[in-house]
Amino acid sequence: MGDEGTIAFLSAAMLVPLIQKGEAGEGQALRTGDAIAASLIASEGLKLVVRSDRPDGHPGYSFPSNHATMAFAAATVAADHDPDQALLWYGGASLIAWSRVRENRHRTEDVLAGAALGYGIAKLEQQLPRGILISPFFNPEGHGGGVDFIVNF
Repeated sequence: MGDEGTIAFLSAAMLVPLIQKGEAGEGQALRTGDAIAASLIASEGLKLVVRSDRPDGHPGYSFPSNHATMAFAAATVAADHDPDQALLWYGGASLIAWSRVRENRHRTEDVLAGAALGYGIAKLEQQLPRGILISPFFNPEGHGGGVDFIVNF
């Protein structure tokens, strides 16, 4: 699964709650986006610390896999909100991670670390009352199912 498949998976994780739940799914969609963004930032930070070269020699660092990190962050939020769909979401995230190893873009440890990082970031996202990155600006729980914009002066 290339970049297009990963983008489709991440987009689906944000759009499915809106399609299935309408306005009531806005908080989940926002939480998913926040978990994806926070996990990407954490993954990029780790890459700069570890500085592991890619197995195929392409430029950029390998550890951890950003694709696996973001996919598992999205899957974890989706599974937390809809446990009956957990197998579907984690299966999709696993396919993304496996494809990165299969395409020789990453080693197994890169995608396992990415999966763990994405899972952990998403769990933290779910525990915080107002998210990781969005907390200064939005209330993802919203009043009446919506999203509140908060401005402090």
